[in-house]
Amino acid sequence: ANHDRWDDPTVPQSVGLAQRGIGRISSVEPGEPRFDALTSIDMTTDERWAAFSSIPFDGYGIVVGLHGDHVGAKFLGRENHSHEIIKVLMDKQQRSPARNEALAGKRVAILGCGSMGSKVAASLARMGVTRFFLVDSDVLKVGNIVRNDLDWCEVGAHKAPALAERLKRINAQVEAKPWVNQLGGLTSMSETQSCLESLKNCDLIVEATGSGEGFVYASSVSEEANIPMVWGRVFGGGFGGYIARSRPGIEASAWNLRDAIYGWLHAPEHPAPPADAGIDYAAGVEGQPPMIADDADVSIISGHLTAFAADALRAGSQSDYPHSAYAIGLRKEWLFEEPFDVRPIDLSKVKTSDVGELGDTIEGKDLD
Repeated sequence: ANHDRWDDPTVPQSVGLAQRGIGRISSVEPGEPRFDALTSIDMTTDERWAAFSSIPFDGYGIVVGLHGDHVGAKFLGRENHSHEIIKVLMDKQQRSPARNEALAGKRVAILGCGSMGSKVAASLARMGVTRFFLVDSDVLKVGNIVRNDLDWCEVGAHKAPALAERLKRINAQVEAKPWVNQLGGLTSMSETQSCLESLKNCDLIVEATGSGEGFVYASSVSEEANIPMVWGRVFGGGFGGYIARSRPGIEASAWNLRDAIYGWLHAPEHPAPPADAGIDYAAGVEGQPPMIADDADVSIISGHLTAFAADALRAGSQSDYPHSAYAIGLRKEWLFEEPFDVRPIDLSKVKTSDVGELGDTIEGKDLD
């Protein structure tokens, strides 16, 4: 009996389909064979294709040439058929602020390539950061798509190398080194040490693991190697979150700042946070429910964290942000009186203390 093919309606139809055809793209100059292949009216399709590729022409292809401020493309088909499919004046106007030029050459570590880490990394790549060290042990699951910057094409792949490829599609100059492992997990000492050494060679650490262990390692490297560190959390339920930074020599250590933020969030004058706000959704506890927040909630907090990160990368004591941490409300809930209610957290009196005394007190105090 004949049966219709069954397709899972929850999976985009483009996923897994072979993409027919082949194309070639190149910069071209007048007088070159590739320029003639795009502009001449006398060449055969085989001759046009041969100017761009040594692969034999199989009857279907697209050739694209970039010349000065223009881009042109021709479709090549069977029976010597070809026609121009696009001729566009390239728009090379500057859209990124000139101050982002300071980000060129900087190396950023992203600890945690989940919903927040992936968004921050993608935004930094668009702003001009081209060197990344990506740390995550997890694989992208179907349920992650609702918030992660990755999509169906990466489902089942490890997040760190998948994000590395994503960043290269955003900016071809990106060099991203993934480390597929978990700091504090079942990892050999040599592997852990290798990761820590890579962190020490970065200009900024973005801690987005949402877990206590990830924060411990990140803050330790930050203080030991004098590397700025930023981190952020989205409160369970998506009603808000906070962002924070530690710049060695300017602000207290991340250890002490996080302890002070925890104290501020739980201050007697503040109402108790909602029960689900304290879920450590990256801890991997079996049976633990995931953090509830939609993509808009995570994107807003991630956007603010990205701005915080770029500000720290520009270096020096000058900053657009007078405070080391901000609580950001997305709707009227808890201590937030209205949407987009931003509360600076005054940490100016916090001092760096002996980290050894803090190891036990900070563990488990994440609001995310």
